[in-house]
Amino acid sequence: MKSPEAMSFDELLAFRERLSGLIGRLVKRQRKVLQNQISQLDTLAAGSGGRRGRPPGRPHALKGRKIAAKYRGPNGQTWAGRGMMPVWLRDEIKRGRKVEHFAVGKPGRPRSAAKRGGRKKS
Repeated sequence: MKSPEAMSFDELLAFRERLSGLIGRLVKRQRKVLQNQISQLDTLAAGSGGRRGRPPGRPHALKGRKIAAKYRGPNGQTWAGRGMMPVWLRDEIKRGRKVEHFAVGKPGRPRSAAKRGGRKKS
């Protein structure tokens, strides 16, 4: 085979076409080999009990359960304290109100103060 420097322009173009065809066939062959290996790994993982947790299709035990509201807004809106802060509460905080003001429970006493405990000083 001639070295590429000794080839004419037409010979180089023909060589490039043959080379790209050869590379394409090799890529397809290698892709099939890799896909076979992946499918073998999938069957091994499925058969060995590698999956942990709930079986597929079964919902979480706590999904759909309601929890008591921890905050109540001026128009009766409620928020349980989970997830993103609702717009009404965010707007009230921007106006200068405290989150504890909207806490459901004992009026006039913030929730954090109710949780404090410990020994009394003598």
